[in-house]
Amino acid sequence: MYVPQIGPVSPPSTTARPKRAEGEGFAAALQRANALTPAVGASAVVTAGLLGLSVEDDREERDRRARQRAGKLLAGLSRIQLALLNGRVDAAMMTQLADLAGLANEADDPALKGLVDSITLRVKVELARLSAV
Repeated sequence: MYVPQIGPVSPPSTTARPKRAEGEGFAAALQRANALTPAVGASAVVTAGLLGLSVEDDREERDRRARQRAGKLLAGLSRIQLALLNGRVDAAMMTQLADLAGLANEADDPALKGLVDSITLRVKVELARLSAV
């Protein structure tokens, strides 16, 4: 297999690494490395990382709840469709669906937010149409 040379090849690095004593294990090397790094900076990085994970978890949780709400709204639209085909629409079902449609959209993902808003609008239109009849 032929690999063409793209650019100049640099010689291997000649920086000296500290020699390890015979029999020195990983634990000793780790202790030596920890002695060189400041503990305050490391804890600040860990704290910032944990806060970042927390924010990401909150976003995922909001999107998960928005997807569940959209699923419930779509199921409610299906129930309305079946009720119309059967000739009897339950007022309690309509009230429950109106309450669900009245909740705020808390999705963090813009595409998901738009989708949930569209579903909510459709539910509101159907409820308005049914209440006018």
